[in-house]
Amino acid sequence: MRPPVICRCTRANRHKLTPYTAGVGVAIGIVSLLFAGVHVFQYRNNLAVIVVITLLSITLTVTRAITGKVLPAFIIHLVFNGIQSVLIVVGGFVNKDIFK
Repeated sequence: MRPPVICRCTRANRHKLTPYTAGVGVAIGIVSLLFAGVHVFQYRNNLAVIVVITLLSITLTVTRAITGKVLPAFIIHLVFNGIQSVLIVVGGFVNKDIFK
């Protein structure tokens, strides 16, 4: 069974906050905090990374809630991790003295 989308907006009810949409918002918040919480121990010494992971978790959760599918969130996560991997590899070839 396909989960429903966040809001079936029409011109008449575009600005109404229903219990369903409020519940989805709470669920997005809880799931995002759980995802970020799993990564906090790994990056406990770097607040900036924790903030980025939290923003990523919100993005992934909202994407899942809007589309009703996991694949778009998976692709976003894959691209995010891929960019990090490329930067780590390329960073090994950069002369660190140019930043001093």
